Amino acid sequence: MKSMRTPFKKYFLNALIFSLIIGLAGVILFSTLFKAYYLPIYQFILIFFFLLTVILHAFLLNTSTKKMLKFNSKYMLFTVLKMIIYIAFICLYLIFNKENAVPFLITFFIGYLLFTFFEVLSVVSLIRKNNIKP
Repeated sequence: MKSMRTPFKKYFLNALIFSLIIGLAGVILFSTLFKAYYLPIYQFILIFFFLLTVILHAFLLNTSTKKMLKFNSKYMLFTVLKMIIYIAFICLYLIFNKENAVPFLITFFIGYLLFTFFEVLSVVSLIRKNNIKP
């Protein structure tokens, strides 16, 4: 049985590369096409998604050797927890920065979609690799 460190290191590196690519795309887009919509919070949104995704994936790796029912329950729990954290982050930002609500929400939603896509691909790969049985 492999230790959790190797899969976590691989996931961390993949998530870091993914985040850097998104960050580079954001720099290019916000310095050219969407210059008027740039807000300094955007770089922190990327860091926020990266950290939350990596931390919760580390907890999920501990569950990946268990049966599918336990894995599914933990995955759903982590997904709900992330949604609560996302909603709290959005609400806090909007309380203090109502004037930038639309560009912030659009960017947050795009980040959410990108990181959700990345996470789902990683979880499906984890399930197949570990051959988690029901």
